[in-house]
Amino acid sequence: MSDVKISTGLPQPQGVTEDPLLAHTKTFVRFLQVVFSTFEEGAYHWQPDLELTNVVIADQGMLGNSVVEKRPAIICMRGPASWSNIALDQFGSFEFDTGARTHTDLIASSMTYNCLAREGLEAQRLAWICSYATRVLKRSLMRAGLHRVGENVEMGAETDAGNLLPGSGKDIVLVQVQVPFFFQNTWRVA
Repeated sequence: MSDVKISTGLPQPQGVTEDPLLAHTKTFVRFLQVVFSTFEEGAYHWQPDLELTNVVIADQGMLGNSVVEKRPAIICMRGPASWSNIALDQFGSFEFDTGARTHTDLIASSMTYNCLAREGLEAQRLAWICSYATRVLKRSLMRAGLHRVGENVEMGAETDAGNLLPGSGKDIVLVQVQVPFFFQNTWRVA
């Protein structure tokens, strides 16, 4: 049996260039938090304090019955991501003096807004607000480096949240919103 050493020290950077999937998940979470922070108190107003907010907006790390039982929630979960292979060898350019090559590709993915509430109509209302805001404010998401975001947004039907929240039974209703998007990844080989 070998000893496994876990490195200590400063955490690794997690920006768009180091981990774009994590960065874009955070972008969608923050986007919805900003949208709902503009609502009036008592009308799905979001604020950072979990005890004071009218709606919980987070990534799947916050997913749990105890959160959703107290107030409605929107949980963002990224779907599969796939390289598009937009060009032969994803070749972009070549530098004759150094021999360095630049490559680029588009990655297709989606974000799912899991809108959870005790009542189906409330979950549906949250899904509509999320899809509408994504559609009409898509330029703010585009500024974050996303392409074709806010296009082909789909809202699902009401369903029980049992698959997403085991043990919740039919007490919590789920309406999902699918938001497809692309982002570009570029790398240089020297």
